[in-house]
Amino acid sequence: MKIVALVRTLNEQRNIADFCAAYDWTDMVLVADGGSEDDTVFIAEQFPNVWVREFDVEIHYPSGYVENPHGRHFNFLSDWAREEGAEWVIFDDCDCRPNPILAQQARALIEETDRRCIMVPRLHIWGTEEYLPKMTSGPSLWAWKLDDQCTIRGTDKLYGLELENIPDDCLELSEPFCLLHYSYPDEETVQAKIAWYKGVGRNLVHPLEGIYAPPQPLPEWVYA
Repeated sequence: MKIVALVRTLNEQRNIADFCAAYDWTDMVLVADGGSEDDTVFIAEQFPNVWVREFDVEIHYPSGYVENPHGRHFNFLSDWAREEGAEWVIFDDCDCRPNPILAQQARALIEETDRRCIMVPRLHIWGTEEYLPKMTSGPSLWAWKLDDQCTIRGTDKLYGLELENIPDDCLELSEPFCLLHYSYPDEETVQAKIAWYKGVGRNLVHPLEGIYAPPQPLPEWVYA
C-alpha cells in the first residue's frame, strides 16, 4: 500500500524537519512550497522520501504580507498525490505531527482498517510541556483513502481551509493516539501570528487572553 503525507509550506524552516522526520514511515512526503524565502525547501530536500514542488499562486495584501490560497494549495497537493499513485494520504499543517504511539502504529492502522478515513484528536501545544484543552474539540480528519469514491477537495475560506466530501465511514481514534499541534511554541511566535493575521485583515486574540486559557500540563500518555 502506498501511503503519502502532504504538507503546504511557506517559510516553515522552523517546523519542516520535524514534520518530515515524523513521517519517515510513509512512502513519500509531498511538500507544496508557496514561495518560501527561508531554508524550508533546502531542509525538506535533505530527507530521502521527500519531494518538493513550487506552488506559485499568491495573495498579496497592502500590508506587505503574502499568503497562498488554502483550498487551491491543498488541491494542488491532492492532485499531485494522485499522479504518484497514492492509495492513502495524510494531510496536516507543518507545525503538527503525530505523537510517538500514533507514528509507531499508523501504518498498521491504515493498512488494516476497512474504513475510508481516519480521525485523530488534536492537542494544541502551549510552549513545550503544556496544551490548551479548551481549544481541543473532537477528532479531526487526518488520513483518507484516495480513490474515485473519496474525492475530498479544498475550498478557500476567509479564515483558512475547509474540506468538502469527507466520507461518513471514518475510524475515530482516541487517546493515547493524538496529533501534537505546536501552534504556540513561544511568545515571539504568538506575536508574529497576531501581526500576520492583522496584516491580512483578520483577528487573532492572544490564546492566554481569550476563551482558551489557561494551559494545562500535557497528559502523561502523550509521549508514552
